[in-house]
This record gives sequence, C-alpha cells and structure tokens, in this order.
Amino acid sequence: MCVALMKPSRPNWHSNEESATGSEKISAASGFSSYCGRYEIDEKNQVIVHYPEVSFNPNFIGTVQKRPYRLEDNRMTFSDVEQSGEVERWTIVWEKVKPI
Repeated sequence: MCVALMKPSRPNWHSNEESATGSEKISAASGFSSYCGRYEIDEKNQVIVHYPEVSFNPNFIGTVQKRPYRLEDNRMTFSDVEQSGEVERWTIVWEKVKPI
C-alpha cells in the first residue's frame, strides 16, 4: 500500500522547482507526508497494520502503524484520535471505484 498526504493550505512556489527558495521548499516538505509498504488486516479487531518500508520521514521506516477501520459497502474508513502532535482527530475514507 502507498499513502501520500498533503496539507491543503500548502502555499504554491512563486516560480518553478529549480528556482524555489529554501524556505519555499521547507514549507512544501512540512506540509507533505508519504509512506509505502506491506500491510496486514486483523478482521476480528478491525485493525489494519501498516509496515512502512519507504517513507518521506526516515524514522517511520520499520515501524508498526496500527489503524482502526470499518467497512461499509465499497468504503473503508480509518478514524482515530491522536494523543500527541498537531492532529487531534483524523478520518480517511477509501472508496473502491466501480469500473465504467
């Protein structure tokens, strides 16, 4: 699985990537996170466990990330409360797209 998260209010650069200032690059990076790796689903406890193998944050690699989930029709919803950090509550909804 692969995740990419971006802060919606992240400001645009005033020019292209080659001409972006150091502070513009820091601002862009601080508003972005991503990781990829294998996962396991614990249906009994409704928890999906992510094992990051690639990550924007190098300290995230090799960790175990447990996410509570629920399934409804063609949607999987992750939602939890954080005890530390900037985010207090988060919800992510994945929806399976039906072929046309």
